Amino acid sequence: MSFKGKDTRDGKTWFSFKALKLGTYDLDFLRQDNTTGTSSKETVRVHVVSDADFANAIAQQDQPQTPASGEAAGDPAFAARLASLGKYDAALAELLKGYRDGNPGLNDTIAQLYLRTGAYDAAEKYYTKNVAEQGRYGESAVLGLVSVAIAQNDQPGFLSLLKRLLAVKDPALEDTLLAAARFEKEKSEAGLGIDLAGEYLSRFPDGKGRDEADFILGQLLEMDSQFRDLARARATYREILDRYPESVYAGRARDRIGYIDRHFFEIR
Repeated sequence: MSFKGKDTRDGKTWFSFKALKLGTYDLDFLRQDNTTGTSSKETVRVHVVSDADFANAIAQQDQPQTPASGEAAGDPAFAARLASLGKYDAALAELLKGYRDGNPGLNDTIAQLYLRTGAYDAAEKYYTKNVAEQGRYGESAVLGLVSVAIAQNDQPGFLSLLKRLLAVKDPALEDTLLAAARFEKEKSEAGLGIDLAGEYLSRFPDGKGRDEADFILGQLLEMDSQFRDLARARATYREILDRYPESVYAGRARDRIGYIDRHFFEIR
């Protein structure tokens, strides 16, 4: 998505974006309060869909929902407002009023909120409701379940989702794929980690996490395993210095190049 501009009116700031293609995008907003010296971050997930999908979504929202319990259904707009203010528990309470199955969009929103609050079992429950769905809700469910598995340090659960993860086409895959490579590196799974880092670099050659992906790949290639390749590791670190000299990983990459040169390539 490209940023077009912003407008402040009635005490609110309105941002304008142009979507360059269909997909799901996470927009990170940082609000700074100069009077208190504090800042707060909010992430807004935007789904860019075709006209037909948009019309179907609107039609589903217009259909009256009869709560199974007889309780009045929650107000999604009010819940979204609560979530935008960081009141995730209150937003969840609103969405769960009179909840009934059969609404993939509602399941996805509830799962995302639970994931933000760290209620991973609850997030898994609602993502699982959508995992058989086709299209963006099914893909969002896979990405969410992978995030849950990583957060819970669940390697078997992660591996059970790996094939479906690699089949995801949604742009939101970028963050999850990088997190997956990071997860495997932390577990010293060199082979799978190298594969996932390489997958990220192949799919997102100009991705926002390219420097971190390169550094993760370099570390994995240095590990004492059957996949060790110090020359390639050195070249990968060099790539960070050449492409991203201001990166937070640049200094560490330079240190690793020095270490590899001293201990392996400059020994006489």
